[in-house]
Amino acid sequence: MCHQMSEHEQNSKMKICELTIIILILLLPIKGATVTPISVLLGKPFVFHLPNVPDRFKINFIEWKQANKLLATIEPNKEPELFAIQTRIKFMNNGSMFIKDFQREDAGNYTCKIISQNGETETHVVCLTPYSENEEQSENRNQISENCTSAPSENATSAPSVPHSNDILKIVIPVSAATSGLILLVVVITIIFKCRKKCRNSDDAIYNNVDYIKNQNAKKPKKQKK
Repeated sequence: MCHQMSEHEQNSKMKICELTIIILILLLPIKGATVTPISVLLGKPFVFHLPNVPDRFKINFIEWKQANKLLATIEPNKEPELFAIQTRIKFMNNGSMFIKDFQREDAGNYTCKIISQNGETETHVVCLTPYSENEEQSENRNQISENCTSAPSENATSAPSVPHSNDILKIVIPVSAATSGLILLVVVITIIFKCRKKCRNSDDAIYNNVDYIKNQNAKKPKKQKK
């Protein structure tokens, strides 16, 4: 009976450990989005080039959104499939976005989601803020800080493919995601070792108990048959 109870407790502990490990492993692929704040001169064209991806990253398709509205999906070397009629915004076959004549209503967040053939995802967010030649630079910076949370401004009409040295948030977020993944991995390894240690101690206790009972039975005098 004692042996059966110990096995039941051991199985319960193992199930809890397995569920915890599965949950942590599912959290490992989560990555932060790269945010690029850009101020754009009113009336000028703007191009957001598709960000560079690793060589191993085989692109399946690209998805563009403005806020939560789906604008287009693009497959490599195919014509973009448009979901919203835009007069000034165009999407190229290579996944880049082009705004012919930037206006104030074009301001806001644009999300570019790149999905690989194996299901891996990279998300890039460009936060566009308009400014005119008559506006003071300080006013423009204040407007950027309101629209784009905790990110430095970049006065350009074209977003670079390679991260700029001043784009602190673009560096901090991926590093934070990588650090979180490393921490989760360490936690998983720690839980595995603890589970193994508990199981080993539980087995030792069971075997010690069995050995003790055997020794006690051996010490008892055998009853003589009448």
